[in-house]
Amino acid sequence: MNSALEMIKKNVLSLVCLLIAIIAVVAVFWLQSSKFQGLQSKLDQRKAELTTLEGLAQKLNTRKLPAIDPAETEQKPLGQFPTERVIQAADLATQRVAGESKAVLDEAVKRNEHQPLLPNVLPTPSYSSFINYKDAYNRQVNLASPEVDRTQTLPVRLLHAGLPPTEVEIRAEIDKRKADFTGNALPGGGGGNGQQLIDQQVQALETTVPDEMRKKAANESMIYINPDALDVYPGLIDNTSAPQQASGYALPVYFSQIGLWVQEDVCKAIADANSEARAKNVTDAPVKHLIKIGVTEEFGHATNGQQGGGGPQADPNAPVSHTPTDRKSNALYEVIPFRLSIIVDATRIPEILKSLSKDRFITVTNMQLTSRDPALAMTNSYYYGHAQIVQLDLECEELFLHSWLQKYMPDVIKNGGAAGGAPPAAQ
Repeated sequence: MNSALEMIKKNVLSLVCLLIAIIAVVAVFWLQSSKFQGLQSKLDQRKAELTTLEGLAQKLNTRKLPAIDPAETEQKPLGQFPTERVIQAADLATQRVAGESKAVLDEAVKRNEHQPLLPNVLPTPSYSSFINYKDAYNRQVNLASPEVDRTQTLPVRLLHAGLPPTEVEIRAEIDKRKADFTGNALPGGGGGNGQQLIDQQVQALETTVPDEMRKKAANESMIYINPDALDVYPGLIDNTSAPQQASGYALPVYFSQIGLWVQEDVCKAIADANSEARAKNVTDAPVKHLIKIGVTEEFGHATNGQQGGGGPQADPNAPVSHTPTDRKSNALYEVIPFRLSIIVDATRIPEILKSLSKDRFITVTNMQLTSRDPALAMTNSYYYGHAQIVQLDLECEELFLHSWLQKYMPDVIKNGGAAGGAPPAAQ
């Protein structure tokens, strides 16, 4: 024991140095390990940043500029990283496009909006307003009624339309002229040949008067029109009974108003086509004869056989019908199909079709052409001029935007259901 202490005393300096060396070695390893961990952490962080940058670089070609040109369908590549400045520029561009889009929509609504035939009738007409509307509607569309002033009907007012003289009208004019001629003749006929000359002139009236009256109708009208050319909503004009549904008078008024709006647009389009061609009468007008407008006012609505011609409730299991546009009435607009038959100058068809859709939400979905003989038409009292004519049968559809139409919709249409219940009391 003593010898051990003596040895320690003699070598105390060596032992201290050895201890310091051991502590130094341990400290070096401990510090190096901590430094290595920090370096490894920084290395892992840089590796992650590199991976992110490589991912961004790979996505560079997939980043696109916002599409702000309506004439272009493809988005151009961004070509650089989306910096803050680039993002701000893109936001400004999209805001500008959004503003322009709203302006376009507002202008579309302005051009598409129509005014009702009578104010304050829709969406819930009373009995008295229904009667007033029915009379006003009759005056617009009932060309065949002797009680209606034909000059104030929709087609005559907008189209300056005319009808060729009927056989009754021609016969009456011939008889009138014969009476005037024979009444003004000298007694005795002016000699032996005088009576024969009078008889020949009277007989000539049989051929000259019809031709004269027919040419007069062609020269004084911009377009011919059939007496039944307009679509008259069935069951409205001659309706004197109380409605049998809770929707009351609303549905026949609403659907007939829809049909009237469509026909008003068609007449204006025809008038524009003839006006732009600077036509003076039927003989040089592009559209020479309005044969028929047929509107499917209730398309897409279940009306449960409403008075006024409402069809049966839609069958949910019926096959889906398709059109070239495949448009269906939705939350944005109503799709109203209609058919139009007109006789036109065969060389003016493109401008006629253009006039139909210009400033109007009308699309032609189908077209058929049938050649017509002008000489044969003359035998039926129609003078179309010297141009080659064809009958143009069109299937079309017109859109009415809900943003303005909705305020005129009866509740049964807004709710998308069929009408039912008891009729309202007469007011």
